[in-house]
Amino acid sequence: FFFPAGLVLYWLTNNILSIAQQYVINKQLGVLGKG
Repeated sequence: FFFPAGLVLYWLTNNILSIAQQYVINKQLGVLGKG
C-alpha cells in the first residue's frame, strides 16, 4: 500500500501541529493553574 508523498507530508504536518498545540495549551493551563 503506497501513499502519495504529499499526503504523507500533509498528515505528518497535521500531527506535529496538533501535538505542538496540545503541548502549548497544556503549558499555558499549567502556568495559569499554578498562578
